[in-house]
Amino acid sequence: MPINYETLKLLNDDERKIVLTIVEDVDEEKSKKLIKILKSAASANRDFVFGYVGIKQWENFADTFGANKKTRLPKVVVWDRMEGYFTVNGSESIDEEDQASQVSQFLEGYKEGRIIKERIGGPSFMSF
Repeated sequence: MPINYETLKLLNDDERKIVLTIVEDVDEEKSKKLIKILKSAASANRDFVFGYVGIKQWENFADTFGANKKTRLPKVVVWDRMEGYFTVNGSESIDEEDQASQVSQFLEGYKEGRIIKERIGGPSFMSF
């Protein structure tokens, strides 16, 4: 699902963590291909919510996860919707080649505990 003010409100009562993918622009063709892969991953991993956001669409939100125009994108994190998020060692970004297996490796690494807890920068979830 795209992440914006409305979808964040809808997720308010959902207790699942969000696998958040940050891209440069959700309207770019390469981002659309990745979004299709994320939708497939969401079908197989219903214990997470899969969301995506473009820096071009919501720069302030992406920046709270350390993603900006200088960041290697797409960036994937697991967000608990509080003050923290998790990155997975070795899976901080997704290359253009074989993205489906990279998404799987990210999820596997998260479930195995190969994670680094980070604090969001700026406003908390509730302020969005």
